[in-house]
Amino acid sequence: MERKQDSMRDDSHMDSEDSRYHLGFLRRTTQLLSRYGIETHGIVPVPAEERLETRWYQLFFVWFSSCMNLLTFSTGAAGPAFFSLGVRDSIAIIVIVDLVCCLLPGFFAIFGPKLGMRAMVQARFSWGYFGAIIPTILNVFSSEGFLILNCIIGGQTIASLSSQLDDTLGIVILAIVSLVITFCGYRVIHWYESVAWIPNVIAFIVMLAVGYPQLSENLSAPAPPATLANVMSFASFLTSNIIGWCPMIPDYGVYHSPDASSARIFIYTYLGFFVSNVTSQALGAAFAAAAPSVPAWNAGFDNSSSVGGLLHSCKVVSCRAS
Repeated sequence: MERKQDSMRDDSHMDSEDSRYHLGFLRRTTQLLSRYGIETHGIVPVPAEERLETRWYQLFFVWFSSCMNLLTFSTGAAGPAFFSLGVRDSIAIIVIVDLVCCLLPGFFAIFGPKLGMRAMVQARFSWGYFGAIIPTILNVFSSEGFLILNCIIGGQTIASLSSQLDDTLGIVILAIVSLVITFCGYRVIHWYESVAWIPNVIAFIVMLAVGYPQLSENLSAPAPPATLANVMSFASFLTSNIIGWCPMIPDYGVYHSPDASSARIFIYTYLGFFVSNVTSQALGAAFAAAAPSVPAWNAGFDNSSSVGGLLHSCKVVSCRAS
């Protein structure tokens, strides 16, 4: 009996040592990863003493970079391409919708620094512990759709650069690069987003410069009258593009200091969304409306199915013509 008890004590001691070793290993690994800026914090609210970031301009650039891209460009292009709207009507709808809808992301951004809590955790206070599963699942589907569209459009753009690449390979390349960045976490993403807008803005400026003659000619071209159904459909499409960000917006401010005024957080976020969305979407609408009258652009656009091809053909063909 005593031998049996001693054996049980030895087994318990060994299990305790193994558990302590694994916990120590995990703790050391976590400390190592956090030292290099990798995100190690889970869904537990970030304590106030760790919310020390005071570079509030990051809340502008993280959303300016996120929306100053091809996906937002393609959202604006949908007006002429899919809803049969003229460029003037499309841009007017874009400005009005963005003015109103960007208020929501600005409001949701306040909760990040103030609570230090991820958005999906915040949902538990209004939906309940198990009820929060519903908006969480919906958010997963919404995010997956966003990622799929990003990969497709980005893959098309990469594929248009070389005949050796196809859309599938371009999608794989973009997906892998995006996956690597997501593992880096909060601080690295904020640093990345503070510079990621630069090549996108340069590309749009070049595209606008070389395509301006065709765009100016298209402005005077007659456009079909806008119907209420098309206007409402396009407005709804634009709205979904913006409010789809709301379930994740607080997550990008959980390490920022809660000392900032709510108005300051709101303004930075609102401007980040509004400036980037209006600019990208208006450019998309302008180029999509002009594409049918420019054969080379229309070929790159591939019957409104390849925004990446449109971007590439606009710059390459226009540069050759000049």
